[in-house]
Parts: sequence; structure tokens; C-alpha cells
Amino acid sequence: MMIDHFYWALLALSLGLLLSQTLVYQKRAVHLVFALFSGSIAMVATRHLTADSLGPYQHLIALGTCATCNGYWLVSRALFRRDKAISIYHVLFASSVAILVVSSESLSFAEARFQLSLQSFDTAHSSMDSLLNLLSSSMLVLTVWEGCKGFKKANTRERAQRLVFLGSFGGALMGCMLLNSFETLRPWLMIFSAFEILIITQALILWRFHGNTIASWLNLKTANEAPPENDVSGEESAPAHSDPSLLNAIEHALHHEKIYLQTHLKLVDFAQRLQVPEYRVSRALRQHFNARNFNQYINELRIQHATQLLQNPKHDHWPMLTVGLESGFASAAPFTRAFKAMHGCTPLEFKKHQIDDLKWVKS
Repeated sequence: MMIDHFYWALLALSLGLLLSQTLVYQKRAVHLVFALFSGSIAMVATRHLTADSLGPYQHLIALGTCATCNGYWLVSRALFRRDKAISIYHVLFASSVAILVVSSESLSFAEARFQLSLQSFDTAHSSMDSLLNLLSSSMLVLTVWEGCKGFKKANTRERAQRLVFLGSFGGALMGCMLLNSFETLRPWLMIFSAFEILIITQALILWRFHGNTIASWLNLKTANEAPPENDVSGEESAPAHSDPSLLNAIEHALHHEKIYLQTHLKLVDFAQRLQVPEYRVSRALRQHFNARNFNQYINELRIQHATQLLQNPKHDHWPMLTVGLESGFASAAPFTRAFKAMHGCTPLEFKKHQIDDLKWVKS
């Protein structure tokens, strides 16, 4: 049948996207839940391809289809929410749908394999299907809501991303609802909706979370024309591209939110936060913040913070490791090196000098 070819293509696409999420170096929650969703879609395609040959055992394969609408709801949350996108409560809510799917398919397998026709089985099956339809519909509505929530406060780029999301998901949902009565069109609608959602979602993940890397690659020529991060001599010849909004965003993030206290903060993460290419952040730091490079400037801010902690008598009982960790360093070694490079002595020596100076003043 012609439709089987499309199911094979859907299986290949979903498995390919599942594998691609596992290859992402810096995985986020959205990569994990999208991998789960892609795997569930792969199981949907597998069930249709093997239904005739496996008979009742197709319901065992259908157990893996338990993360479709609920899985995509988690994807939508991880895609657009910045803080606490997925908590244990969201996982439990999504798991309730998965449990109902597994239970329903298990009953269907038992009925088909052992030819059971007990009234209690029929009642339980009917009740689970009704509850499953209710929860699945709720998941679909919540998914649309995730695309709408925060739309007015979003910037132009995020609004475009949300419109693409709502257009693809909402279009697929409305198409299935309006044409659901046509039996011959239903499988085709399911296939093309799955294709659309998988492809658009992967594109949105790349756009939203890897857009700065892609933009930096596309602007490689521009970035190469700018002086390297560690080349201070090239600043005078570099064009003074001042973007007040970018400078204000950098100033607010570093000096008000103090995100330099986050351990393992990288340029790509900082640029992603500001939603600008990495080379623009580097250029702004060089030209307007007198920084040689991003890491050096972040370490300077961390050492300034650590110095304030060491000068505060309230923290006299803190070990040097605690001071370093509280200042954003991952361990004692890089903290000591950076501190000595800036002050000419180790944090412990600095603290001893502070204590000696205080004793001298009191005497």
C-alpha cells in the first residue's frame, strides 16, 4: 500500500530525530522530552506497519505510544518556559496519561490474545478510554496555551517562534478535528500532521536554542574581520558598533542579576540568554567594557565578588573553597589562580593580610 511507504518514512524521520537529540553536546530538557516524543511517534508508525503480521501483539508495541500528546505538552513547556519548565508535578501529570495508555493497551492485548469478553473488562476499558480522551484533550489545550502564554511580553524573535509553533500545531490539530469524520483521510492526516510537527519542532529547537551558534557561523566572515577576543591591539581599528539595548542588557545581566556567579557560565549560554550572536557579545565586551575576552571579564567580576566576601568580617569563618564556590568558581584551583593573577597573592594570603592589618589598626 502507498500509505505504508509514508509510515516507513515517518519511522525513519522519528528515529533520526531521536538519535540526533542524543548527539547534542549540551543537552537541555527540551532535547530529552523531544527525544521521548520522537520515540513514541516511532512506535506509532511501527504499530501500523506490523499490525497485520503481529495480530494481538501489536498492542504490546502500542505500549510505547504512551508519550504523544502528553510528551508534546512537555516539549512545549521546555521550548518556551525559561525557569522551572518541567517539575515533578508536570512529569506526574504527563505520566498519568501514559499509565492510562499502557493500561488500555494491556487490556486490549489480554482481550485479543486470550479472547476474553468479560463485562468487567469492557467496563474498565470503556472507563479508561473516556478518561484518556479527557486528559488527552486537556494536554492538547495546554500545549496551545504554552504557545500563547507570554506572547505580548516576548520580543520580535520569540513572537515569530511562537507563531510558527501555533501555526504548525494548531493547524495540524484543527485539520484532524475538521476532517476526522472522513475514514479514508484519517490515517493520511495523522501521518502528515506527525511529519509537520516533528520537522517544525526540530527547526524551532535549532532556532531557539542553537540560533546563536548558527548565526555566528553564518556571520563567520564578519566575526573574523573583528579582532580576536584576546587581541587588545585591534580594538582601535575595530568599528565602534554600539547597540545601546545590547549594552544595557549586558550591564543588567552582569552587574544587577550577577549571572557571573553561575558556575560553568559560557559565552554561548550568555549569548543565548541575550538572544544575540556570540560575536556581538564578544565585540561589545571588548569595545565597551575593556575586556580582553569573555572568560577573563567573568573571572574579574568573580574575583571582585570574592574580595568583598573576604573583606567582610561576617564571612571570616568561611573556608577558601566556600568563598570560591560562592563567587562562581567550580573548584579551588581556578579560583586560586585567578585570584593570584589579579591580586598577586592567594586568597588565604589575602585573608591573612586583612587580619594582620586589622590587628595593627586596633593596636
